[in-house]
Amino acid sequence: MNTDILKYKAKAVNTGEWVESITISLGTIKRKMNNLFFEVSEDKWVVVYKETLCRSTGLKDKNGKLIFEGDKLFYAEDAEDEYLVNKKPQVSVTWSEENLEWDTKPIIGQFGGSLWEWKDSEVVGNIHEK
Repeated sequence: MNTDILKYKAKAVNTGEWVESITISLGTIKRKMNNLFFEVSEDKWVVVYKETLCRSTGLKDKNGKLIFEGDKLFYAEDAEDEYLVNKKPQVSVTWSEENLEWDTKPIIGQFGGSLWEWKDSEVVGNIHEK
């Protein structure tokens, strides 16, 4: 079974780093607030920022990196020189409720469309990063 489709990623509260998990739980710490927890290894849980939660698409970029919702993609064949040199992202990954599939949302130009059209792209960031 391919578990990549079941993965989520989010930024850890304590480090600000991205962490991935299949096991997610809601809970409380000292009864102050509800927190979202990721199990990052057996019996090791970390608190993550809920607003950075991203679902896996199950697809990988040209480097074998798993593509998640909110990831920014770069595709060299469609890039102008300025964007090619700096690897500026061209689209971000979104879920289309209308089409019930993963789509891309243009960041620059008129790019976009089905995520399948971007299978040879490269993940260069995420919408939750500066």
